[in-house]
Amino acid sequence: SFTGGSLDGDDGTSTVSQKDLDDAKTKTESAINDKVKEAINEKLQPGEVSLPEMQKITTEKLAADVKVGDIANTFDYTASVKFLVFVFSQEDVEKIILNKHQKNQAAQEKVSKIEYESINADFDKSTVEMKVFAEISTTPDIDVQKIKKEILGKNMDQLSDILSKYSSIKNADANFWPSFMSRVPQYSKRVNITVDESAK
Repeated sequence: SFTGGSLDGDDGTSTVSQKDLDDAKTKTESAINDKVKEAINEKLQPGEVSLPEMQKITTEKLAADVKVGDIANTFDYTASVKFLVFVFSQEDVEKIILNKHQKNQAAQEKVSKIEYESINADFDKSTVEMKVFAEISTTPDIDVQKIKKEILGKNMDQLSDILSKYSSIKNADANFWPSFMSRVPQYSKRVNITVDESAK
């Protein structure tokens, strides 16, 4: 159970009114709901999700230690609740999405965004129905070792021709060291290729 804080009478007198009790009830219910939601979030393991629509909080008992007409500057209002919560794994949802999606064999895919809508939780049947909208980001699989073999010893024009054959490569920068070099080294150990997956 959770206990509401001491509340002063709103009418400025020391006599408890019905309005005082009603206000205390509203404030206590709001505070206890926040406490329960906070407790739920603290109990969730990394990767677990519980949406607000999947949480049922029921107030079982509300009680004040005073009644209307009592003389009191402050009083306590106590509430106890029970709650039911549906929890699911975000990773499991992403796996289902990727399994349902027609994968490009020459690319790596991952779910970059998920939105949940039209959530219908049936606590009596222990079921949840919802619509899931997802965005999938695709990163082409680039065979770095194959490209490295092809470009060894090539000049800039030849390098450009080779890279242009790969549709998944949108842009490429070549940096030579020392700067007077104009060809890719003959030895693969002297060549370093970096793939920038963040480039658009």
